Amino acid sequence: MSKWTHLAGAVRYDMFFLGTPIDEPEFNTCSFNDPEEKWDKCDVPCGSEGSLTVGKTDVYRNNTQAFVTYSFSGDLRDYSYEDDKEKLEAWINSLIPEEGLVMIRQAVFQVDYEDRDGTVIYQYDNELNKFVAGEL
Repeated sequence: MSKWTHLAGAVRYDMFFLGTPIDEPEFNTCSFNDPEEKWDKCDVPCGSEGSLTVGKTDVYRNNTQAFVTYSFSGDLRDYSYEDDKEKLEAWINSLIPEEGLVMIRQAVFQVDYEDRDGTVIYQYDNELNKFVAGEL
């Protein structure tokens, strides 16, 4: 029987250019029928039928700053709390930029693992500069 993990989340980044371009986050995704090369380049959590989907919305942008929100959602087949929780938490924490001209303003992820009761919420804490997990 398949194990599934369902995820929905969003990260709002504030970026300040100060005269030089910065590297904005980019994400490579894959779907069930994609060629193997695309699967090999996938850098977001991925189950046996494909990865999370990623959306990007420019909330505000001018020559010196940008406020950008990325959304993440999907159903990861053969992805479980028991086997994949640490890997998923490492990926969520990898979204935190190093100190500099990019910062997280707000971020939250809701994760439902079918192989356990309850929902895990990962919320970004600005003071701690890390995601903090809680359960519903």
